[in-house]
Amino acid sequence: MADVTVADVRSVLIPGRVIQLLEGRQAITRRLTMISEDTDGWHNYSIMPIFAHLYLEDSYVLGIVSFGDIIEFQMEFVLHEDHPFYCDPKPDEQYCYKRGGLKFSNIRSLKEFVRTDVKAVDATGEVDFGNIDSFVCRNHRYVLEGEWGKLDIESDEPTITYI
Repeated sequence: MADVTVADVRSVLIPGRVIQLLEGRQAITRRLTMISEDTDGWHNYSIMPIFAHLYLEDSYVLGIVSFGDIIEFQMEFVLHEDHPFYCDPKPDEQYCYKRGGLKFSNIRSLKEFVRTDVKAVDATGEVDFGNIDSFVCRNHRYVLEGEWGKLDIESDEPTITYI
């Protein structure tokens, strides 16, 4: 079977895979999109334990840096209620946010890395590059896409750091 594109990922739902998000003070349920096993073993990022308590689709990309065999997304992560760093959202925010990095190390193959100049400026003047709208993986291949661009690589399993 040919490689699956990120656009293919958006339309497949995994039955029963549900996460809880906070909207104001009410919990809402949101189904995650995921490629099923019959499409060559691609999976949504949420199956990796390091992402168990994060919601990337509403997290913000603050920057992307690359050096040597490393690409790191500087992020403002949305934390789920069960994350160890979780706290109640600020009065003017929908979620609990925590800054950190999403790092891909020991890159063995860079299949595609397209960056856009799309930027957003919030009310405080802070710039961001949108969200990670789609993130799928298969073995050690990772495909991410959002307003910031697209990344398709083979590397070690990603790591997350918090600041």
